[in-house]
Amino acid sequence: MSAEEKPPPDVLISIEKTGPEEYRIHSDQLEHIGKKLRGFSVFNSIILPLMVSIVTIVLTTLLQYISWSNSISLQETTDIAKNAKSAYERASVAIRQGIHSAVLFVPMLQDLARSEQKSNGTKGHGASAAPLTKIAESPKAQVSLHQLVRDLNKDRFESYYKQRKSWSENYDQLLTEVAYALDRPILGHAPITPQGIKRLSSRIDDVNCSDLPVDQLKRFKLNSDSLKLQLAIIQECFKRLHQLLDHALEKTLSGNDLTRDQDKANFNRRLGILGSMANQFHCYALQRVDYYKRQKRRSILSPRSVWNWLAEHRKNAAVDHFKHTSEWCNPNNQST
Repeated sequence: MSAEEKPPPDVLISIEKTGPEEYRIHSDQLEHIGKKLRGFSVFNSIILPLMVSIVTIVLTTLLQYISWSNSISLQETTDIAKNAKSAYERASVAIRQGIHSAVLFVPMLQDLARSEQKSNGTKGHGASAAPLTKIAESPKAQVSLHQLVRDLNKDRFESYYKQRKSWSENYDQLLTEVAYALDRPILGHAPITPQGIKRLSSRIDDVNCSDLPVDQLKRFKLNSDSLKLQLAIIQECFKRLHQLLDHALEKTLSGNDLTRDQDKANFNRRLGILGSMANQFHCYALQRVDYYKRQKRRSILSPRSVWNWLAEHRKNAAVDHFKHTSEWCNPNNQST
């Protein structure tokens, strides 16, 4: 204790017993003690500490809730972004593989037609009667080259039908994944009611496989931002391409000439359009995945996030995404 601090004065109290149950208190400081006791406040001594305790408990509970809410919200947005990326990758790979197997199937058909013509002693349009005899000198080398071509065509044939079977078996599941992982979360942000596939099915005969999916959906007055509906149009154009290739294979096996330039140009044109459809779907889906990744930063509860929520920031962000994606993924707006 410093020298400047004075200890509180001692209080001297004398208690004298005057009877069996009587006492007399003597002190020259009783008046001072009475003043101290009369200064006792119920608010300061009981109510105020109780209020401080309650506020402390409320603030501690609120902070714990905010921490828990942030953890749950961040995990939810992380799962949405992860599922969206997975659905995009599965759909994109399936489309690309389907197109690639069809691209290789067309040369196989042409080789098959030339083989049929050669076995029948005829020549096709632009086909050589012995295309490999000029490549190798010895008969043994010629046989090996013919065997390589046969093996290559066999692999192309099997790959095409294997990929076609895989697409057919997995299409419904793929469509569901795209609908729930890529479309539904952002449509809920907009908010926009998801459109069922039946609305497109009623117009499926009007699908023009020479136009991009987004343009056709706008023409049908359907949601062109729906990746589910875009995928459904790609599926319809795949079906029509498969029907065309099946018909070409039947004609080739029956001995008809399918090596004409107009047949090849028709196949290549359809495959080129499917490639453009895949590019547009890829662009829309990739932009959608990026949108969900950006939502992770906005999922943390803070004064800014509360203000954004009150200002319908999430709805505006979804609308801006649709507008930006439509402009960015439209081939007419991209520089060449």
